[in-house]
Amino acid sequence: MPQVLARFVSPALTLLGGLLLTIMASVQVKTSVEEKAAAEFALVSDRITLKIEDRLAAYASILQGGKALFAATGEVSRAQWKDYVETLHTEGFVPGVQGIGFTEFIRPDRLAAHTARVRGEGFPDYEVRPSGERAAYSAIVYLEPFDARNQRAFGYDMYSEPVRQTAMARARDTGSPALSGKVVLVQETGEDVQSGTLMYIPVYRNGASTETVEERRDALLGWVYSPYRMNDLMAGMLGGWSVDEQKRPGLRIYDGESMAAEQLLFDSGIRRTPDPSPLFHQQRQIGFNGTHWLLVFDHSQAAAEIDYFPAWLTLAGGVCISALLCGMLFLLQSRSRALREVEALAGELKDREALLRESEFRWKFAIEGSGDGLFDWNVAEHRIFYSPTWKALLGYGEGEIGDSEEEWLGRAHPDDLATVQAKVQACVDGKIDSYRVDLRMRCKDGGYKWLLGRGVVVSKSGDGRAERILGTIADIDERKSLEEFNAFRTRILEMLAGDAEVDEILLAIIAGIERQCPHMLCSILLMDEEGRQLGRVFAPNLPADWNRLLGAGIPVAVGVGACGTAASTGERVVTSDIASDPHWESFRATAIGNGLRSCWSQPIVDASGAVLGTFAIYQREVHTPTAADITLIEQSARLASIALEQNAAETKLRESEERYRQLIESSTEGICVAEGGYLRYCNPAFLELLGYSREALFARPYIEFVLEAERPAFREFYGKQISGDVSQLRFEIPLATAHRGPRWFDIGSVRFDWQGKPASLNFLTDITERKQSEEQIRQYAFYDALTRLPNRRLLKDRLDTALATCRRSREHGALMLLDLDNFKPLNDQHGHAVGDLLLIEVARRLSLCVREVDTVARLGGDEFVVLLTGLGEDRAAANLNAQRVAEKIRAALAQTYRLKPDAEAEVVEHHCSSSIGLTLFDGADAEQKEIVRRADEAMYRAKEGGRNRISFAD
Repeated sequence: MPQVLARFVSPALTLLGGLLLTIMASVQVKTSVEEKAAAEFALVSDRITLKIEDRLAAYASILQGGKALFAATGEVSRAQWKDYVETLHTEGFVPGVQGIGFTEFIRPDRLAAHTARVRGEGFPDYEVRPSGERAAYSAIVYLEPFDARNQRAFGYDMYSEPVRQTAMARARDTGSPALSGKVVLVQETGEDVQSGTLMYIPVYRNGASTETVEERRDALLGWVYSPYRMNDLMAGMLGGWSVDEQKRPGLRIYDGESMAAEQLLFDSGIRRTPDPSPLFHQQRQIGFNGTHWLLVFDHSQAAAEIDYFPAWLTLAGGVCISALLCGMLFLLQSRSRALREVEALAGELKDREALLRESEFRWKFAIEGSGDGLFDWNVAEHRIFYSPTWKALLGYGEGEIGDSEEEWLGRAHPDDLATVQAKVQACVDGKIDSYRVDLRMRCKDGGYKWLLGRGVVVSKSGDGRAERILGTIADIDERKSLEEFNAFRTRILEMLAGDAEVDEILLAIIAGIERQCPHMLCSILLMDEEGRQLGRVFAPNLPADWNRLLGAGIPVAVGVGACGTAASTGERVVTSDIASDPHWESFRATAIGNGLRSCWSQPIVDASGAVLGTFAIYQREVHTPTAADITLIEQSARLASIALEQNAAETKLRESEERYRQLIESSTEGICVAEGGYLRYCNPAFLELLGYSREALFARPYIEFVLEAERPAFREFYGKQISGDVSQLRFEIPLATAHRGPRWFDIGSVRFDWQGKPASLNFLTDITERKQSEEQIRQYAFYDALTRLPNRRLLKDRLDTALATCRRSREHGALMLLDLDNFKPLNDQHGHAVGDLLLIEVARRLSLCVREVDTVARLGGDEFVVLLTGLGEDRAAANLNAQRVAEKIRAALAQTYRLKPDAEAEVVEHHCSSSIGLTLFDGADAEQKEIVRRADEAMYRAKEGGRNRISFAD
């Protein structure tokens, strides 16, 4: 019996030990699978975070371009802003952006002028919203695209709202881009309301110092900004990054550093069964110039999707092996042999499982990469797995790239190699766990492409060195090209805003394009004064023989190469192959002999459409321009046009200065310069007009020569000019002369700098006789000669104005027609002199019954009209108000008249009532005739009803 039991002890112990080892191995495999899945999830979270950071930086670059546009032109028109934004949309630089706009900073004393200016641009209902008095205002004046949604924001004062104001102030004081906190955009229509945020970049006055915070605040013009609806913005940023919705992690973005519900900016909306595991919950923080976003990634379905097959396989294999060993020991009673076989089988199984896990993880990650190239680097063996997408990004096929490290580092641009090697070596040495680097890599065609390289250490040795690094490369060539062009354009605009000579600017444009595109050679040819040929040449890097040919002059005519044809037609000319293009018959041999095979020429035109010259791009190979090439040549030609127009203006200014100096001294018009409250210069005609000596004029403040009653208006005119609200003024005002008393003068004033200080150049013309004549003509044309009331013509104008006001305000107005009931007997009995006295008294009484804003007019004879406005929107209330005024008038006119035609005549007493016809009108009334007809019919009904009464048309 003991021997029998002994036979079972060893196999039983072996079985029990095998099962315990199997369970431990299965748990270890399960833990490894979960750790790999969690690392994969963390890497995806890192990729999304970096993508958001990159896109925010790109949007900031776009707004910097808008700021540069202001730096170049000083003032940007609505059309120029629209062209700039449409160019960005056309080139695909702004996916998911609600719009790009400019909000103007307005001080309180400039609010009225700002409103008038925008209304003058074709927006008669424009107002800065919300209304009310504040220490400072801003107003959205440009916002493209100017669609129905964005028009809701037109005129909105973002500085009045605290969250937006905080970001605007931070951008103003730092000079850097700033993001606002969570807001609801005014563009929201009530449907699909989304959380929003806004990015601001300050715009300062050209030439103003911005070294300190106070200087930046004083120099502020406004902000270039973009509003973002977060759902649309994230769709534009992350659209297409995951092809499998079930494997896509949930993403929430909070404004700030905590997960407060009220700070939630964006929620992807992915909600599955709650998963208590912390493996698939990641948090990242993004900082943007003082603004912090908290990104929370969740994947509650991930735990259920983890493939535990290797763990189950380990468990099943271990159970089978344990049972097999038990049987073998039971049959063979050979413990040592059984143990060796178990170890061999377990080792083989572990190797297979490791290979399986590695393969599954590698290909799953490659699929999740969705467009980015993947590499898997075994550091110890110096081998790298490159995914097909990695190879395709460089133009290679599947079998054209090996697995050595040289395939990667050997293709890095020499200027980038040291930076790349330093960051990679830091990862290998265990100093950092991940790296991120922008680099250029050589493609199959020999050219270089900008790529974003990232790597993460996924396993380390005992001494902390990396054993395995996973990473990706992403194509950022388009983004880098945009950044380089924006930087180049900003440099040119800064030169335009400074004192650079036009030749220096044109050469800088050529150098910038050739530096950005080394395969291109550029030229600028300028039109001669007669407009017959292109004579002046800027082409520093074209062959000398070709430059000599260009310098001899290129006729402006169709068929004379690309440049002559472009200058003649005003249209872009593309020659993809000089060898076969008929326009190149006269120049073909020289061009090909100097290695030039293609040429694209863009005419340089000014604002009026006149051709100033051509901008041409040559290449040494046959080549047809891409859409990006067309944009490049168009924008380069536009920069050249700005430089040439600015130079032409400066040249004309210099030539005209001497001519103007002579004209001013000999002019019969009074001319003076005012600065700091005193006159600094005046011509002889000015002295003659005012009758003072030069010493007397210069010794006193010029305000003392303005009549006392007119000084407030005069200060207002010049205050606007000196403060910079307006640059030109034209007004009429009386001045005190020394020899002829007060005289009226027409004054034209232009703001300019006098010895480095703001001053005004003024032109004076004596218009006293004209003013007197105008006043007489005005009285005859618009006022009744007897009663001095407005006549029929002026009444028509005021009724037109009242109708327009009603349409805009939706308020009611009223029109009364009055006829005196007992006037003719007075004329017949006492004569027209007494009748005129009664009419004058009627006019006086009518004027006392109405407000200053209302109108009393005489149509002729004994007929009068009263026009009432601003009676309110409610028709019943308006009718009641009009009735009260009419009754007041009826009672006043019915009182006894005491008339005395001259000092010796007796007083004539007369009773004369009135018949009044009354009608209301509002914005729906289209014509005056209809309103007058209704009032006239009502008046006759009053006469037919017994006179001395009021009849209503409504």
